Amino acid sequence: MLEVNAVTLLQLAMSQIQAQATAKDIRLELNRTMDNLFEHTWVWGDAGMLTRAFMNLLTNAVRYSDSGRRLHITVSGHEHQSSALCHP
Repeated sequence: MLEVNAVTLLQLAMSQIQAQATAKDIRLELNRTMDNLFEHTWVWGDAGMLTRAFMNLLTNAVRYSDSGRRLHITVSGHEHQSSALCHP
């Protein structure tokens, strides 16, 4: 396990499903809830597995959302905790 930046992995996953979202006229929006987001989103984990988990969540969000929607992906971080939420 390594310390990885969750936002960086999430952005990678978003870029990999962008074509699917575009095909359904779905706009992906990354919302950040703090000024120093990159300082507070480091997590311990396997970068490949975390990216795969983000990909699965985002792929399902695109697949089951109506065309023409926006998907808001919100990332928040605190000193010892990070979270990501995807909602229409």
